[in-house]
Amino acid sequence: MAHSELFAARAPPVGGDAADLDALSILDSFGEENSTAERCYRAHSRSSVLQGLPFGGVPTVLAINVVLWMFLLLIFSCLRKAAWDYGRLALLMENDSLTSLFYGEPSEKEKSPSESSPSDSDTKDMGFCSWLSSLYHMKDEEIRSKCGIDAVTYLSFQRHIILLMTVVCLLSLAVILPVNFSGDLQGDSPENFGRTTLANVSAKDSFLWLHSILALVYFIITVLCMAHHLVRLEYREDEKVARTLMITSIPREISDPGLITKHFHEAYPSCTVTDIRFCLDVHNLMRLDLERRKAMKGRLYFASKAQKEGKIMIKIHPCAQIFCCDFCGFEKVDAEQYYSELEEKRTDEFNAEKNRISMKRLGIAFVTFRDERMTAVIVKDYGCVRCRRSPQQSSITTVVQSHKWGVSYAPAPSDIICSRMALG
Repeated sequence: MAHSELFAARAPPVGGDAADLDALSILDSFGEENSTAERCYRAHSRSSVLQGLPFGGVPTVLAINVVLWMFLLLIFSCLRKAAWDYGRLALLMENDSLTSLFYGEPSEKEKSPSESSPSDSDTKDMGFCSWLSSLYHMKDEEIRSKCGIDAVTYLSFQRHIILLMTVVCLLSLAVILPVNFSGDLQGDSPENFGRTTLANVSAKDSFLWLHSILALVYFIITVLCMAHHLVRLEYREDEKVARTLMITSIPREISDPGLITKHFHEAYPSCTVTDIRFCLDVHNLMRLDLERRKAMKGRLYFASKAQKEGKIMIKIHPCAQIFCCDFCGFEKVDAEQYYSELEEKRTDEFNAEKNRISMKRLGIAFVTFRDERMTAVIVKDYGCVRCRRSPQQSSITTVVQSHKWGVSYAPAPSDIICSRMALG
C-alpha cells in the first residue's frame, strides 16, 4: 500500500515529455498489480475452512479420510455378503478360480480330495469381514492356482511398495520431522503447518545435511526393494514358443496347410515345418460356449438345492434384481426348468456355430519348426522387408502372397486371447 500512496501523491509533470508519462504509467500499473495481489491474499486468509486447527488442519483431513475409507469398507462388506450366493453360483463369471477367490469358496477341481469336504464350503467364509484375513493368510501357490502367475507378480509388487512406504514413513517421522521442528523460521504457533516442513530450518543449520543423507538412503532402499522384487520374478521360456512363428496377412481362401509347408520347403530348404494351425474367428463360438456353461452351472446348482429345499422359484426379469418386492408383478418360474431349457437352447446355437466355424478364417497361422535356429533365419529374412528387400520366394509365392506376410515370434499360449484375435 505504500507504493500506491506514493503514486497517488506524485503529480504528473506539467509539460513533461512522453518518456516521463510512460514511466509514470508503468509505475501506476505496477502499484495496481501489487494492490490486487494483496487483496486476493487477504480475501484468501479470511477463509474459515480448517482455520484454527493444529498444523493447518492436515491431521483433521487425514482422520476424515480414514473414517470415510472405513465407511466404504463397511458398505463393500455388506454388498459382498448380500451377493455371496450369486458368487457361489458363478453365473456371471466363466473363471471359477476368480469367483472362488472373491467369494471365499474354492472350487472342487482346485482342492485335493483330502482337502475337500461337504461342509468346508459352508464354513469357509461365514464371517462378515472374514475376507480381510484371507488377504494375509493366502499363499502364493494358492493365488497362482486360482488367478495365475500375473496375479502373484502384481501382489508381490504391491507388498514391496507397502514395505518401502512403511520404511520411508518411519524414518521420516523419527528423523526428518524432529529436524524440521527444531527450526524457528515459521514461528511457534501450533496452527502453522510450515513448522513441519523444510522451510522452518535455517539455511545455516547443520541438520540440513540429514535431508540430503536420507534422500540418498531412500534411493538406495528403493533400488534394493525393487531388485528383490525382480529376483523373485519367475520367467520360464517355452521351447515351443521359440520354435513357432505367427504369420499374418495370409489370404483367407487358403485352407490347405500343404501350401504353407511347400512354400517354406522351397524358400528355406534347411527349415522343416512340423505343425501348422490356422486361426479361426471363434469370438461368437466362445460367447455361446460361455452362456451354455453358465446355464449348465445354474441347472446343476438349483437341481442340488431343490433336493434339499424343494422346488425353487426365481424371477428372470433383469429388473427383478433391483425391484425385489413381490408387488412389482415379475413372473416367477421354476429355476431348474428355466436353466435346463436355456442350456438346451444355447447348446443348439453352439453346435450350429461350431459347424460354421471352419469358414471363418482370419488369415493368421501359427507355424512350428523343428529347430529354433530355423525360425531365427526366417524372422531375420522378413525383418529386411522394411529395408525394401524381398524375402525368399518359392514357386507358389504369388498364390500364398508370401511377400505380404507379417512374420514374428508367436506369443506364449497363455498370452493369446482367442476371442480377441478377430478384432486385431
